[in-house]
Amino acid sequence: VPSFISISLHLREYFNALWQEFMVSSEGTTKQKNTTSNAKSHKAITKMVDKRTKDRLSRKQAISATYVSSRCLTKMANAITRFLQNGGCVDSLDVDTIMPRYSTSRGEFIDENNMDDDVEEDMDFLMENLQIFAKKLTKKAETSEANADGGKAGAGDDG
Repeated sequence: VPSFISISLHLREYFNALWQEFMVSSEGTTKQKNTTSNAKSHKAITKMVDKRTKDRLSRKQAISATYVSSRCLTKMANAITRFLQNGGCVDSLDVDTIMPRYSTSRGEFIDENNMDDDVEEDMDFLMENLQIFAKKLTKKAETSEANADGGKAGAGDDG
């Protein structure tokens, strides 16, 4: 039972962070009409946005102190590369891509005709940065392996 409680508490914390990050409007702090209900709503939203900002800072500090093994870095880089090569599909069960078909070898979209210019620019930006991130992870893993005796960038040998 204690392990179930521990898992439940971790899941609650995780889902609360997801809710706070993605369900709280970032533009929710602009006032509309000057009514009592809007004032209360505005105050509540401002409080949630302030809490989100504070929690982001604490998560950022926690992440900056987390060590990741070179094996894990390599797996992350490979997963990102596979994601890009599969056009935004995570695996073979994922049939609906989140992005139009993208050629990583050409660095461009295969079917640009049905895409708005803004969407195309955003997708180019996303793809380019994911490729850069994967390369940085690979380089960091290689550097960590070369510098560390056990091939670790930090604690743990889990991948």
